[in-house]
Amino acid sequence: MSIFEETTEVVTDQLAVAVIHWLSEFLDSPLKADASPSTLTNPIVLFKLFKILLNKDDFKSEAFDTAIFANAYDVVNSETSTTVPLPMWLQIDVLNQSLVTHLKKHANSIHQLSKVDFYKLIILRDKKQIKALCQTLIVLGTFSSKMASRGQAFIEFLSEDDRMLLKRFDILQRDVDHKTQRQQFDSLTPTSINQGQIPLDTSADPDSNEACYVITEEELKAIEWECQVFNQVINKICCEKEQLHSST
Repeated sequence: MSIFEETTEVVTDQLAVAVIHWLSEFLDSPLKADASPSTLTNPIVLFKLFKILLNKDDFKSEAFDTAIFANAYDVVNSETSTTVPLPMWLQIDVLNQSLVTHLKKHANSIHQLSKVDFYKLIILRDKKQIKALCQTLIVLGTFSSKMASRGQAFIEFLSEDDRMLLKRFDILQRDVDHKTQRQQFDSLTPTSINQGQIPLDTSADPDSNEACYVITEEELKAIEWECQVFNQVINKICCEKEQLHSST
């Protein structure tokens, strides 16, 4: 293994850990914050995650509550072959079909999203597929899922390192159109005052050609609106956690 490949695998593991920390915040999540990256290759864990993040109609009716995921199965490796139990193949098919159905319905215009090869992910525990899965989970949890608003709020509970990793590998951060759809506005960006916008800071040297942070009144209202939404989501999450702790 080259140094580059080794470094890539380390970063993938770090990304997987950050995603696990984030997903562990979801109600009824099958993931614990201290779970290892390999947990994301477990078909039963993935099925439980998909039941949280996807819509019920993304699954075939017979697959949503199927007994296929009631038991865990192991791949048997030998020097000459790899034996995969038939039920595991069925598990892989359900995961693949449900994700493909969801993405076609709710994220069809996201062309940068790599297709997850569940066969390589689950059977071979391929690092490239773990990375692809993590990026897909970020899209699900912050954009296309019914839990997207909560997923965005949960990111604020993460450490700075975890937040930076999720942002670094979030393909929607590189797509202005989708970023605008997911948020009501882009965060403040350096813009020339000469573009007819209202400057927040008028103390800057008027003769200077340096960019200034400016914002329109409409954008300010959008910021206030978004803050209210996030505060409501966070308050609701905190109340649910308090109720959960008090009942245990």
